[in-house]
Amino acid sequence: MLDETKARVMQSIEALGYIPNLAAQNLAGNGSMRVGVLCGNPSANYMSQFLLALLEQGNQSNCQLLVQKCERPGSEVSIIQDMLKNGVDGVLLPPPYAIPVQ
Repeated sequence: MLDETKARVMQSIEALGYIPNLAAQNLAGNGSMRVGVLCGNPSANYMSQFLLALLEQGNQSNCQLLVQKCERPGSEVSIIQDMLKNGVDGVLLPPPYAIPVQ
């Protein structure tokens, strides 16, 4: 009976195209937060200092960092969508991707 129920559930998952939300699973399981970081600043000194500060803060906050390099102009949106699809809880956009608040 259990195997039959499991098979029906799996069929429903496939038929509906269900994709589990990894961020919700982490929250429910009290897991660590996952934050994506999009890097594209050509200044190695800036990125080095920025990433070291992120790592330090991430360790203090039980936060995992997913750092993705963006080399092609215009590919930012697809990279961010991929990160979100793969379960990051949010994305940091340092310069040159940051949009100033006016």
